[in-house]
Amino acid sequence: MGLHRPSKRSIARETHEMSRKKSFLFRVFSRLSRAKLKLPIILRVSEYQIITFYEFKRFAAADLERLQDDLKASMREHSIKGTIILASEGFNATVAGTTENIKTFITAAESILKTTVNYKSSYHQDMPFHRVDVKIKPEIVTLKRHVDISFGDGTHVDPKNWNENKQRVVSNKQTTKDGDHSLNDLLKNLKEVCEKAYKDELKAGIPSPPKRTFSR
Repeated sequence: MGLHRPSKRSIARETHEMSRKKSFLFRVFSRLSRAKLKLPIILRVSEYQIITFYEFKRFAAADLERLQDDLKASMREHSIKGTIILASEGFNATVAGTTENIKTFITAAESILKTTVNYKSSYHQDMPFHRVDVKIKPEIVTLKRHVDISFGDGTHVDPKNWNENKQRVVSNKQTTKDGDHSLNDLLKNLKEVCEKAYKDELKAGIPSPPKRTFSR
């Protein structure tokens, strides 16, 4: 009994079917390959803008809770994370978000706080903060003693003259208006607070903001 030989028509049909399947698989793998190449671009997250800002500004104690609620709502609305400290003497904040969200949040914060927010920026690939936090505290910079902020109102110390002015304070042994604390003590305490905060930021891996001048 002889072997069955497929007809030319059958061979042509099978060849066409195989070619069609190969063409289909080629198109599928081509699309997967292009999608894989584009994937890092699609999922890439823009750098986060980290801003710090503060102001010594008088707030009525009765208004602090309202300001706290309004700022929290605004941070959530604009996808901003970080910490804002409120006190009767002003506000102090370090927050982060995308550049677009920071821009809209600043506009909202200025409306809530009724001021112009002057902030310093730095950038990082990852979001450094994980929650929205607006705290009400006795003071925005922890000095652990009463300070009359009006004592230095309207003054500005140029960085070049910092050491000279610091020495003048030490030599004159000036005191605050209430006479309770020497400015030298306050200056020393402020330095310790700033150094501790800086070291804490380094330990937490938070990128340092650009250098700034000191005022007030």
